[in-house]
Order: sequence, then C-alpha cells, then structure tokens
Amino acid sequence: MRKAILALAAFIFFNTSFAQLAKRTWLIGGNGMYTSSKAKSNGDLINTYRGLTLEPNIGYFVIDKFVTGLGLSGRFGSGKYPQVDGTSTYDKWKTIGVGPFARYYFLNAENTVNIFSTGSALYSVNTNNNTSVKSEDFHYAFGAGAEVFFNSAVGLELLLEYYNDKALNSDWSTSGLQFKIGFQFHLEKE
Repeated sequence: MRKAILALAAFIFFNTSFAQLAKRTWLIGGNGMYTSSKAKSNGDLINTYRGLTLEPNIGYFVIDKFVTGLGLSGRFGSGKYPQVDGTSTYDKWKTIGVGPFARYYFLNAENTVNIFSTGSALYSVNTNNNTSVKSEDFHYAFGAGAEVFFNSAVGLELLLEYYNDKALNSDWSTSGLQFKIGFQFHLEKE
C-alpha cells in the first residue's frame, strides 16, 4: 500500500500535464456529496438523515485562468423521525437548483496541482412527500480548493467552502463548511 501511495505522489508532483486554463476553453464537470447523520437530544434519537447531492457545472474561460458559468444542484434525501408512541414518520425530499458560478486559478497552467478560489449562487425549489407545499431557497457559497490534473484535460477537484442557505418564504436558514470532491474536464476549442 505504501508503494502505491508513493507512486501516486511521485506521479502527481513530477508529471507536467499542462492544464487547459486558457481563454476560450470550456470547463465541464461537477462534484458530489453523500451525507448520513443522526441527531440526538438527551441520549434519545430525534432523527436520522441520508442525502445525496450532485452538482454538475459548465463554464467558459473568459480570460486566462478565470472561468464563469452555470451550475446545477440536485439534492435528494430522506429522514426518519421517531414518534412518542413508538412509530416513525418518514420524510423524502428533493431540491433542484440553478445559478451562476465563477472560479479563478492562481498558478500557471504547467502545474500538475493548481489552487483556485470559487464563488456561486443558486436558486432552488424544494419538494417533500409529506406536504404539497413547495419551498424556495437562495444559496450562496465561496471557497478554495485544489485541482490535481491527470493530463491536460482531466482534473480531480478537492474543495472546501462556506455555504449559506436561506428559505425565501420563511425565516429558516442554515450555514456551515462543506468538503466536496469531483472531476473537471477542460476542453479546448480547436
């Protein structure tokens, strides 16, 4: 195992992949997250939650190392809420969102690992199987990350970002830090 890790590290740091960060290059990719949690109060289980988030994006480098574009978000989750009488309530929901994003790469394209900063905003519509009411959210996020390029067109993205979600029809909001992992494809127009 140690040899495999050393070989991967040597590949990453000694490989020159020449990422395509030039003006008029397309960026297509995305990331995903899986969440599983249990909430307790005074030792009693309040709820369990499982969710999957997929966030594809498409962007265009308007100048060298700066890309802007459109991001989508699909969040799908379910929860189980134990009741006092020993039964449980089940909840399934989905959230679909769309909005702009921007990203700036700090290092030269010749680097195998490049550092970037990013910001995004999303408008989302939420539905729930237990209610016919659709809710709307506004989400914004900003963060920093690294992209490890396997070759000139494919990179593995590691991202840490601060996010804030605010319901548009109530006083509900949430914020925090999240770690994301995904792939980006840099496609140069010939």
